[in-house]
Amino acid sequence: MIHRFSLPRGNGTRVQKHCVGTEMEWTLTTAGDGSYVSDANFEFGSTKCHVLIGRYCSIGHRIVFEMGLNHNYNYVTTYPFEDFDINDTLNINHFDDANKNQIIIGNDVWIGCDVTIMGGVRIGNGAVIGAGTVVAKDIPPYSIVVGNPARVIKYRFEQDVIQRLQRIKWWYWPVDKIKAAYPLMKNIDRFLELYDDCFGDDTVDETVQALRDLKEDGYCIYYMVADFNMADGVWRSVLTEYLNTFQEDSKVLLVVETGRQPDEALMIEMAKMVEDKGDKAPIVVTHNADNISKALLRLVDTYITTKDEASSVVVDLLWDMDVKIVYGLDYGGKIFKKTE
Repeated sequence: MIHRFSLPRGNGTRVQKHCVGTEMEWTLTTAGDGSYVSDANFEFGSTKCHVLIGRYCSIGHRIVFEMGLNHNYNYVTTYPFEDFDINDTLNINHFDDANKNQIIIGNDVWIGCDVTIMGGVRIGNGAVIGAGTVVAKDIPPYSIVVGNPARVIKYRFEQDVIQRLQRIKWWYWPVDKIKAAYPLMKNIDRFLELYDDCFGDDTVDETVQALRDLKEDGYCIYYMVADFNMADGVWRSVLTEYLNTFQEDSKVLLVVETGRQPDEALMIEMAKMVEDKGDKAPIVVTHNADNISKALLRLVDTYITTKDEASSVVVDLLWDMDVKIVYGLDYGGKIFKKTE
């Protein structure tokens, strides 16, 4: 299906969502503070597909986000027989094992006109995508890319400067602080002289300490930010698959980040899903810190993205960490692998 949309510039204080469906129940795009999309076509094969956009991104005209439309060329035929047997205009592709259903765009990214971005791509902070580029692979932070396929032609700054900007992460500052700092943003040396603080919380709370002990004991740690604020939240699918894949003797655990004030009804629903598995349920840990804990992220083996804006923050913090990142609705609902 092809769905045309745009997102006006946010006011710097709210997350924007673009949804489809008779009751607008399917979230196609989540965009952080200040980001805008001038004009885009969302070409998607199912309602699993999603574009996660960070903060202060400038996205131009005639953009194509294409995902969930691959056919499986490992079959005898690539012809989509099953697709024509199901009358569902929002879910036209059933080659789950051949598709990646999320695009992740970092912060302060500028995307020129007539760019095509394929499913499964992650674009790093500060990247510049030239007009007419076709992006089929991940794009490094602060790189400038052009062409089909996209190729890096240069970087905006030297690597030491990029590392400092990646550490500062000014896009998470309060709007008033950003506006006050903007005059200095026109001179990178002056900006870095004045601002060199590091974003992120390194607090080791009781949960983090307990996870450290389990990690030392050989446990594999999965981590997810629950998208409780989405009608089509990915968290239910992830939790269901996790509970159906592992048992109480599996050396795995799932950490669910709920936020400081989670919806009580959804917390009860989540607890009941675990309780229904009885004594055979694998470990599920909830964490509700004010900010995403970098100390916790260093323990994670696999991060599972959802449709929540906070997922973008976690991907940002994980960029230089050796952590596998998967979308919760990829691989036909088979993102977990049983341990020996």
